[in-house]
Amino acid sequence: LVQKVYEFSQKKYTLEIIEKLIPLAQVRMKTLNEFNNYIKPFIEVPVTFLNDQQKSLAKDFLQELSKLNVWNTKVLEEKCKELIGSRSLVFREALMALRRAVTGEKVGLPLFETLEILGRTEVLNRLKK
Repeated sequence: LVQKVYEFSQKKYTLEIIEKLIPLAQVRMKTLNEFNNYIKPFIEVPVTFLNDQQKSLAKDFLQELSKLNVWNTKVLEEKCKELIGSRSLVFREALMALRRAVTGEKVGLPLFETLEILGRTEVLNRLKK
């Protein structure tokens, strides 16, 4: 499937990023063309429009995630759940704010895996904006 997506995309994306994303995207994709939607946040910095509540949540996530020394899916999920629980936030709304701030999208690949693949520096830079 990796090779098919690579060829279908006319070699627009690196094999490395395709290999990282295919396991996450495969169960969501019905056509090869849908991969373009999933890879978008990984190849371009999104322009995001957040409301005041989402901006506030993005700042909270920035503050907490910047404290992490380990950056992997499990740790990211635990830290985000801890923040949401400690502030009595609505789980879905808080994670939507995080997703929108980082990817610019309402839907996409699994959030914590996305954060891990993007990497600490990129995620924190996107949350600062």
